[in-house]
Amino acid sequence: MTKQKRKAGRPKGTKAKGKRGGLAPNQYLDDKQLARLLRYVSLEAEEARRWGRKRAVVNNIIVNILVYSGLRADELCKLNIRDLPSYHEKNQIFVCNGKGSISRTIDIPEALAKKLSRFIRLHRKGAKPDKPFLVGERGKRLSYRGLYSRIKSIGERTGLPELHPHTLRHTFGTRLYNLEHDLFYVQDQLGHKSTDTTKRYAKTNNTARRRQTEKMDMGID
Repeated sequence: MTKQKRKAGRPKGTKAKGKRGGLAPNQYLDDKQLARLLRYVSLEAEEARRWGRKRAVVNNIIVNILVYSGLRADELCKLNIRDLPSYHEKNQIFVCNGKGSISRTIDIPEALAKKLSRFIRLHRKGAKPDKPFLVGERGKRLSYRGLYSRIKSIGERTGLPELHPHTLRHTFGTRLYNLEHDLFYVQDQLGHKSTDTTKRYAKTNNTARRRQTEKMDMGID
């Protein structure tokens, strides 16, 4: 049997390494898809409030916090009351022992901070600082499986069948990078150990690159 030829230019004894590119189209939401999702959970929450139901209200807060903070699903499930703005009065979320046992502080929009504080005041009233932020129907901390199931179900009802929590994290990373092109800030917010992981957002749905592509249009019919 003949040995497989090495790729030209690669030193003997080394292995080819794939380079990390941008995200696949199904791994994040564009602006239209995101607007549709946010509108859906908002309307569902309004309807739930009128009938005194809580599940859709919780779903609304879950989607908003994932979209505007970039939290990992397990990080969201582990949040306690003391990690949120209503406790420390800052527009930030504290992640204790995130992936790799790394703790970090995430900046969030003021509107989200107010939304979270209002949710705690109405739906977690009296909960002590060390108690979970999100609980399921049985009053216990919301599990990763429970959160994943909620997001998956919402995606199916909004025409986004491949939606899952990490889709929203990727959406956050892509949108945040496109605002100021500050790779290191995106890295800090997402809690990546290396910018090599964060660089994928610079290659995903990049508005500057899109403008260049659109300028190529000479009148497609």
